[in-house]
Amino acid sequence: MAFEINFGRNNRQSQSAGQAGSGCLALFGLPFAGFGVMALVMAANKFRAGASRDALMLGMFGLVFGGVGFGLMAFAVFAGRTAKRLKSRQSLYPNSPWLWREDWASGQIRPNQRAAAIALWIFAALWNAISWMVAIGFLTDLSPSHPRGLFLLIFLFPAIGVALLVAAVRTTLVARRFGAAVLRLKTLPAVLGGALDGVIELSTTLPKDAPVQTRLTCLRRVTSGSGDHRHTSETILWQEERALRSGLPEVRAGRTGIPIFFRLPADQPAATPAGSGDDSILWRVEAEAKIAGPDLKLQFEVPVFHGEVSDAPAEDPTDKYQLPIEAQRKALHSRITVTNTPQGGKELYFPAARSPGVATVLSLFTVVCLGVAVFMGWNALASLRANATFADLFFALFTGVFPVVFGGVGLLLSIVCADLWLRRTRLVANGLSLTLTKQWLFLKRQREFRSGELREIFTKVGMTSGQKAYHDLKARLDSGKEITLASAIGSKAEADWLVAELKRTLGRK
Repeated sequence: MAFEINFGRNNRQSQSAGQAGSGCLALFGLPFAGFGVMALVMAANKFRAGASRDALMLGMFGLVFGGVGFGLMAFAVFAGRTAKRLKSRQSLYPNSPWLWREDWASGQIRPNQRAAAIALWIFAALWNAISWMVAIGFLTDLSPSHPRGLFLLIFLFPAIGVALLVAAVRTTLVARRFGAAVLRLKTLPAVLGGALDGVIELSTTLPKDAPVQTRLTCLRRVTSGSGDHRHTSETILWQEERALRSGLPEVRAGRTGIPIFFRLPADQPAATPAGSGDDSILWRVEAEAKIAGPDLKLQFEVPVFHGEVSDAPAEDPTDKYQLPIEAQRKALHSRITVTNTPQGGKELYFPAARSPGVATVLSLFTVVCLGVAVFMGWNALASLRANATFADLFFALFTGVFPVVFGGVGLLLSIVCADLWLRRTRLVANGLSLTLTKQWLFLKRQREFRSGELREIFTKVGMTSGQKAYHDLKARLDSGKEITLASAIGSKAEADWLVAELKRTLGRK
């Protein structure tokens, strides 16, 4: 309890700082709003004078700056009111941080799809306004001095803007179809070492042939920098999944209920309440299903804290709805094979390119990094001609940093991509030993471990792609050293099943 009291004091200090920050944010947005209004007035005058090109450029400039300025001031007002409500609830429940949020306190949590759609629309609008403004400026100034490749680079950003608009439309359609869903918790709060139990009540019914994937994720969110350089990153610490069969029951007429049950690890951090600074812990429940029209895709932030563990069901109440592992592997089109060996053991084979989706996305990103490095490096070298001026030399030195950075990132990603596309792994286990063979084309490495050397075999979160975690098969030796047996397994259920197969073959519990 002392931990919670100190935690509450830290949050009250954060709230005071947050209220002061809201005022500064409003003042910061004021000049942007002023410049935006001035630009719009000037655009109107230019349009009346017949200077349509200048009017268009000024109008887009005014919309961007005005939108940023008024948006910052509106956000400051909203943040200030939210901070006041939070401070009031903190004073009422100083030792119960799960009661500081109204939705958590009620045990009825709404998804964050609508807020995500609004944020995506705002970001897409600003991105498109700025990128198209620059692109139009280049179109109206076709100077032969511009490098030919520069136009391709400039129009890459409007293309990204179009993709952002498509994503915003899709997110909005999902929010309209499923945004009224609610997660009703039976455990408030969910306690580490215990279980999280509840049901997602949809506002509609799901098709009878639509299996549902549910997921509970613990992640760390870190915000660094300030102003234009402010950056938020998320790292998945722990993740568990369930694959539920189609034809889930209705909790009420016309409303499908998706059961949620996850046993919580005791060794993970608790959720961080709102207003706790730039380093926070989130616990998130997700539900996904592929259906006609907008796919089901919901996210809920849930209260998971330390406390006294209540009696959890001895069996998972969602077991009767879960797909068998064979059906899950078939639905995932898993290319991992498990066969019996003539000696009575098991062979687990992980072929190359078994995760083509993430490998393709990473490869495209690698190509972009290397392409930008080559393009910017070529332009930097081109400026070092025989009659180069001091300005040309300065430009070459200044821009020469970017090819090095992008090229270095591209080369590192190239190694990861080569590993995803080319590596093959084979595990052969029997009651006496485990043989690990990794092969990249003609390069092969083989290691053998006696059964007594293996202290533990387990799964661990490896690489991540968006909100999806890929799991690694790990082994801890008697020496304490941790080795990777296989990596990039897309399904936690399949990874757990593979671990169980290895343990069973090695004669472990």
